Amino acid sequence: EEEEEEEEEEDEVGMHFDADYGLEEQISGYMIHPRLATVTYLSNVGVPTLILDQRSPPPNDLTRQTLNGDIHQGWLSYPK
Repeated sequence: EEEEEEEEEEDEVGMHFDADYGLEEQISGYMIHPRLATVTYLSNVGVPTLILDQRSPPPNDLTRQTLNGDIHQGWLSYPK
């Protein structure tokens, strides 16, 4: 029973964002998010998905200055 609980904890994703991790490995510090994505819940339990209207900084913005500013819109998608 303890092993099952440990496995469930290891499977927990936690707070994260989606990006092209392969590209990030090729170009250090470069991060690009998907232009189109889907959110699929396989059960009715879990934490919601948060989507914000913030774009990734361009490759030449090494200090991430373009991330400054207000977020004007956001969405929450809950498992049902």
